[in-house]
Amino acid sequence: AQNGTLYVVYYNQGQHIFILDEKTGDQLGSDPSSLEVSSPPVVNNGMLFLRRYDSSISTAEMYGYKVVLPPPPHKLFVLAYGLLSKSTDTNFSQIVKALKKAHPDADFMNYSYRGIDKLGKPLPYTCEETFTHHISELVNRLKIQIIKYLELHPNTQVYVIGHSMGGVIAYGLLVDMMIYGYLNFNGGQILGIATMSSPLGGIPGFHGIYYALISRTYQTQCRALASKHLVLKSLADLVHLFPDGNTSVPFGGKDSLMRAVSGGDYTNQRIAQAAVRNHIDVLAIGNLRDHTYNFNVCPRYDRTPDSRFLSTQWVTDQGNDSHLYARVITEGKPNCSAIGQVGINHAAIFLSTKVQTALIEWSQGKTPASLPVAPMGP
Repeated sequence: AQNGTLYVVYYNQGQHIFILDEKTGDQLGSDPSSLEVSSPPVVNNGMLFLRRYDSSISTAEMYGYKVVLPPPPHKLFVLAYGLLSKSTDTNFSQIVKALKKAHPDADFMNYSYRGIDKLGKPLPYTCEETFTHHISELVNRLKIQIIKYLELHPNTQVYVIGHSMGGVIAYGLLVDMMIYGYLNFNGGQILGIATMSSPLGGIPGFHGIYYALISRTYQTQCRALASKHLVLKSLADLVHLFPDGNTSVPFGGKDSLMRAVSGGDYTNQRIAQAAVRNHIDVLAIGNLRDHTYNFNVCPRYDRTPDSRFLSTQWVTDQGNDSHLYARVITEGKPNCSAIGQVGINHAAIFLSTKVQTALIEWSQGKTPASLPVAPMGP
């Protein structure tokens, strides 16, 4: 309730009314007895009425205050694509369509690997720019993009959804906020981070067959990488997310994205738990048939030591209503005909109706019950 520049707050234990300054939130009035009320307040026709007791003269008088309800919070969904993407991609369209049905007034904004212009609009980017920056720089650009939006749109609840490397960048924002403070700006804050088919635990290292295969594939599909002899900085960063990255198998929850974002080695699980304590819902979704992380189903690679690391896609689910979830789908072709087809199911997660339902549930603060819990282990 608001009276001029004052907020009136009713506290029913002891039936006291606290009158707070609108700008500072400080309590006004030096004599607490003058704020006593003799009966609970009543709201009628947009007015709050209360009987205020003045102990100095032992009388009670009726006071009226106009009720002003705060505007409903606005929602923003930030969508982050992965490696090889470009700013004109539309793979998120089905997910956006589903989320718009649940949140018709929400805004949707694509993350840009190049950052934003002076007006806060995402700059167009090409496939090569998804590789040529370190993850720490890409996380900072996401943070700046969100802050600029909050400057222009107060009282906004922000949800970030990232696919593949886009999910790594989204999760990296959790790392950044754990260190430098959780965003609570201009009445807005981040309430959700969701990742889809994202290598949160990193990828096998430079000395294994995986890095050579995947980098060569990317250079074929984004020709500027090879023609300009560009360094694949963001991809290389993924090797350093876990100890002994050149010889070990990555795990999404046990490894540390903090290594690439800021230095340090807090596990991804610990980072997610800290986010939940700060009222951020975390959801990691993996695809058990994403051959990008399980190419032992491809011909001649069934005995490759670093060919199976599906669990890089998720952390450990903490149970229903925990606000920290790891869920999976099993969608796409069960086998690949050749190593060049390793990515055939990597985008299947975009089209899954169960994923769309889970993202709606997550955005509503609910358990994503439409998806099964992710398994433990590699």
